[in-house]
Amino acid sequence: MSSAPQAEALVIRRRPHYKSRTGCQRCRARRVKCDEQHPSCVNCLKRGVKCDYIQQAADQQTHEHQELALEKPPHLDLEMFHHFCALTAYTLSTETPVCDMWRIHVPQLALGADYIMDGICAFAALHKAHQEPDRRESLLYHATRYHTSSLEKGLPLVSLITPENGSSMYIFSLLTLFFNLARPRRLDDGIMLGSGLLPGPVHLLRGTHLIRESHHALDRSPVALVFQSTERIFSYWKTHVPIQHPALSELHSRIVRLDDKDKEKQRILLGAIHTLSRSYTFRDDIYNIEDKTRGYYTWLYEVGEDFLNLLTEANDEAMCILVFFTPLVRDLEAKSWWVEGWAFRISEEVYALLSEDFRPWIAWPIKQIGWVPPMQTDE
Repeated sequence: MSSAPQAEALVIRRRPHYKSRTGCQRCRARRVKCDEQHPSCVNCLKRGVKCDYIQQAADQQTHEHQELALEKPPHLDLEMFHHFCALTAYTLSTETPVCDMWRIHVPQLALGADYIMDGICAFAALHKAHQEPDRRESLLYHATRYHTSSLEKGLPLVSLITPENGSSMYIFSLLTLFFNLARPRRLDDGIMLGSGLLPGPVHLLRGTHLIRESHHALDRSPVALVFQSTERIFSYWKTHVPIQHPALSELHSRIVRLDDKDKEKQRILLGAIHTLSRSYTFRDDIYNIEDKTRGYYTWLYEVGEDFLNLLTEANDEAMCILVFFTPLVRDLEAKSWWVEGWAFRISEEVYALLSEDFRPWIAWPIKQIGWVPPMQTDE
């Protein structure tokens, strides 16, 4: 049998990069780069304003899903609420106190905050779609409707957080993060922000951490279990001396050997590698899956904003460092259905953007996760 079709399937053209002229109206008015994520771009999520993509998403769904019943099936809200409490909540932690918070305290908050109720139903619908392929299209459609409704109600409150609504807004931010991690991507739906690459959930994760740091009333609320369970690992992450990792050491040496005249950029890059080495500590088998998760994600909100800026500028060295984070993501995919596919997705996007000379730099991490680069063509 000829192998030509197989070879043809592997051949792709390197994706050209264009400056977007179709960003949301708010980003275009502010003259900032829009990541064009739907149903709300990350810039609007960060600023707590309603993105015009929310309405566009609702209009597009009506057009694209005419074959589906636009009215919700009877008792769908109840079905999704029950599914979250009975099943989805248990996928968010293996620790009983944290699971109890998600299946008991969070639903109680939802009774007084429609944006949490919608967020719960949205995430539960994604989970159910993951489990029931025969209902997938319908569930994904309603998941997006729930999520859009949650954003419409919750975003105006982001800039008005008080001790009274702080717990609800913190949970809203987490549910928004989980939804953006779990939602399926279309083939043409990249994760780029600006002219480079910065996964939108990174901004959402850092925003969630900022809410927690800025509102200490959360420390006395039931949702405190989420971050109190993290404090032990976070403290160790910041204070321990990480063991030298051969692959990270080689990456460090490559950047030093570049002899870049921009010493500030070199400092930023080497600092990002050093902080990533702290998260690599938690790959050791002595850590359980919860500690691994906390140790891995800490890098995303501890790495400097200046490093994230390099990613949005498509800096080759910064993107290589990001790919070295993917083995940690891959470790979590078997346990966390809502992060499945992210290790491959990041690697694929970075590989398409990297200059030819830098592609060998990421040979180790992509081998670790099992991703095979496509064949390239000069056409």
